[in-house]
This record gives sequence, C-alpha cells and structure tokens, in this order.
Amino acid sequence: MKAEIIIVISRKERFINGAKLILKQIKQDGFECQIIFIEDYFVIYNGKRDKRKKKIFYFLTNVEDVKKCAKNALQEGHVVVNKKYLFKKRSKFYLQMSIKQSGVNVPKSVCYKNNSKDFHGMNFPFYIKSQQQASTVLRVVNKKLLKEILCKNQEKKQY
Repeated sequence: MKAEIIIVISRKERFINGAKLILKQIKQDGFECQIIFIEDYFVIYNGKRDKRKKKIFYFLTNVEDVKKCAKNALQEGHVVVNKKYLFKKRSKFYLQMSIKQSGVNVPKSVCYKNNSKDFHGMNFPFYIKSQQQASTVLRVVNKKLLKEILCKNQEKKQY
C-alpha cells in the first residue's frame, strides 16, 4: 500500500495552481494525493493517527502556523518532505542579510528589538514589513506613527 501524499497550502497565498500541477503529476505516477489548507490542518489531522497508512506532507506555504503543523505531522509518525527547510531560521530579515553577505544589493534594513525605544538616525518615510509571509507592509511617515505601530503590534511580535 502506497503512502498518501498531502500538499498543504494556505488560503492567504496564491499557490493553488502550482499545487494542482503537483497533484496531477503525483496522481499520474499512481499515488493517492490531496490538497488541504493549512488553516484546516488541525481540524483534519490533530490527534487522528491512522496507523494503517503513513502520510507524506509537503508544505507549499510559508504562513505562521507551518512549523507547528509540520511538527505535529512528524510527532504523529508521518513524513514531512521539506522539514529541513521548514525548521531553518528563515525570517525575511535573516534571509535578506544572508543575501547581502553574498554580495547582492538589498534595501537598507533594520531589525527592531521589542525593548528598543531608540529610533535615532531613521529617515522618514520608510516601510515596515511583517516577518510573516502574506502579511502587512506599512508606510511610516514619522516617529510618532512608528511608535504607535510598534507598540500596537509588540504583543503579536509581528514586526
């Protein structure tokens, strides 16, 4: 009995067409396959261990819950094809700094620390990008607006 392959995508991203192409190829190769939304993952799989059939998960998403879902799948005894990538440090800021070290020109970037109140030397306007995929980009025009945004989102650790 072949394992079932599960392609996990998010409603927040536009990967459905890519997922459908992968699904088509997998089915042509004779495997069972389905696409699910990560937003439904815990409704479908949490604690539902089917020992008769191992599942192979491929997470085609970068949303916030991806690590939690991949970890759950592994704990339930399933395979996560792209687990090495999913568990790496891969924030937008970290990736951008890695690219910069390779000699590629990237926009000037600053990583805000929650305990920092010093915005000295920042030139307005500038943009704040969330570290979460498929999330927010905000234009900041002055120091007052910056403080409001950071204070409001400090609990979420969004920026």
